[in-house]
Amino acid sequence: MHPFDLHRVLLLSILFSGSIHAAEPLTVEVKLVPRFASEEDCAEIPIPTNLDKAELVALAKRCAKNDSQACQALAWNHITSGSESVGVRLLEKRCEMQPHDMACVQLGWVHLNRDRVEESKKFSKIACNAGQGLGCNNLGIALKEESMEEARHYFELACDAKNGTGCLNLAGSLSAIDPIRALGFIEKSCDLKSCLGCRAVAIVEQKISEATQGGRLP
Repeated sequence: MHPFDLHRVLLLSILFSGSIHAAEPLTVEVKLVPRFASEEDCAEIPIPTNLDKAELVALAKRCAKNDSQACQALAWNHITSGSESVGVRLLEKRCEMQPHDMACVQLGWVHLNRDRVEESKKFSKIACNAGQGLGCNNLGIALKEESMEEARHYFELACDAKNGTGCLNLAGSLSAIDPIRALGFIEKSCDLKSCLGCRAVAIVEQKISEATQGGRLP
């Protein structure tokens, strides 16, 4: 193996020394290198929460007219305001009606974060089968404790569906067995505008630059 590749492999082992998570930030703070996505490009658009009564009524009316985004926002407000069962029932109804809808993904995420693993797998699999990459990623996370091989399969499906977090988790699952391939998935994660993927790439690039300038690499 070329010394340059070996150095990247060692850095990769450091990046993935912990567990795989859906969106746990890396602890090393570095600026994104210019050729990768900016913070603005990959920032998530938050779902509005803490809405007043009039706004909730408006959302409910839009949801009744089959407005998917309104239903998701309404459900999320119930979940984050202490009425989780109401929000979950609303998402379940949406997921049953429209399996390709983000409601199935949200259900999988809610159950996963409440340690209801079997429920999470059920709804994440529905979302994944409907082509939602984030659903495949969440299913991989739910499966990783019982079978990393099966989890890797779903991370790969997520990555194939252009989900950047799925590509990054696929890299993590490959880091010990195929580190060079794993590096490619880190870069793909960044290309898909995953902030975590871009930070991982930036760390590798920065450390390689420092090692090169210090004469530790040819």
